[in-house]
Amino acid sequence: MLASSRRTAKHAVIPMVLLAAFAVLCLCVGIASARTRHEVSPRVVAQHSQVATTSTTKKTDSKKSSKKSSTGGSKGSKGGKGTTSGSGGKTEGSGGSTTGGAGGGSGSTTGGAGGSEGSTEGGSTESGSTESGSTEGSGGSTGGSGGKTEGSGGSGGSTGGGSTGGTGGSTGTTWVMPQHLTWYWQIQGTVNNNEPVAAYDIDGFENTASEVAALHAQGKHVICYMDVGTSENYRPDYSEFPASVMGDSNGWPGEKWLDIRQLSVLEPIMTARFEMCKEKGFDAVEPDNMDGYENKTGFPITAAEQLTYDEWVATEVHSLGMAVLQKNDGEQTAQLEPYFDGALDEQCNQYSECSNFDAYLKAGKPVLNAEYDLATSQFCSADNSAGIMGARYDLELDGKTFEPCW
Repeated sequence: MLASSRRTAKHAVIPMVLLAAFAVLCLCVGIASARTRHEVSPRVVAQHSQVATTSTTKKTDSKKSSKKSSTGGSKGSKGGKGTTSGSGGKTEGSGGSTTGGAGGGSGSTTGGAGGSEGSTEGGSTESGSTESGSTEGSGGSTGGSGGKTEGSGGSGGSTGGGSTGGTGGSTGTTWVMPQHLTWYWQIQGTVNNNEPVAAYDIDGFENTASEVAALHAQGKHVICYMDVGTSENYRPDYSEFPASVMGDSNGWPGEKWLDIRQLSVLEPIMTARFEMCKEKGFDAVEPDNMDGYENKTGFPITAAEQLTYDEWVATEVHSLGMAVLQKNDGEQTAQLEPYFDGALDEQCNQYSECSNFDAYLKAGKPVLNAEYDLATSQFCSADNSAGIMGARYDLELDGKTFEPCW
């Protein structure tokens, strides 16, 4: 019995051992299977990383800014203007901010920053025009008598040059600007009529026909400062600009860049402005802000479209019997020179841009240069040597500073 019992126990143990081994085997297989389901291969990780990187790049890649910014710290386009009672002056501002003085009345606002290149360039424009302008007619090709004898010439000329220049527009012929044109620029405040120069550049809206006549009586020609590239909410014709043509601010309060591609909208407004200059007796027009294609306007304006508009401006002004100046935009001088009678640039010495206007000098046309930050000792010698009519003004262009090089 004892022997039989031991044999039975031995045989009973073997099945138990086999069952235990089988259970252990199943447990191992299960664990291995579970690990295989939850691991992520290195290739999958790399693929997800690449997708994430590509996605981030697409979201952060933005369009590059334009060549010249229209916000602070840049080459500006114009100064502030009085906004309360009175007509209010308007100034050529700088990259920073300037305070516009009151023109014929009270009130003033603080001018904002201008275009780009971080500096103090001033100037402003009004936009508008008539039907699509043709590109015919070269600057000053209509000839004319008034003003041929004026100007003092070069560096040694007296400041009284031009006193025999006649009455300008009163002859009904286009004024032919002499290359050595002595000039005075004031677009804000009551105009100081006593400067012994050949030509005055004053605001077209803020000055009356009697003011122009008073300057003519002194034998001076008068240039009509007018904005052609921006809308200004303080101008009497502001309501004529539809919202569709007004883009980004050019940095100055109440002023926005215009979509100069919409010629059918802007040309009638501009023609009315030029006609106002003509009716007041002005001899020429200084069209400001005609370089929107270089700035952040809110519109995809190309250099070619800018040329089309600028050439129309010149042709339209000429059709009214007045001369016209290219304002800044020296980079397109080669194309614009045949259409304009001269050029007015700001700070070409400070920004090393004076040579951009050589085409005008070679054609015997005047190049007028206004400096704000440089002392006359820093630029007059260079301007006189090149034949450029340079002068130092204050940013507000309110008549407080006038230091000519001639």
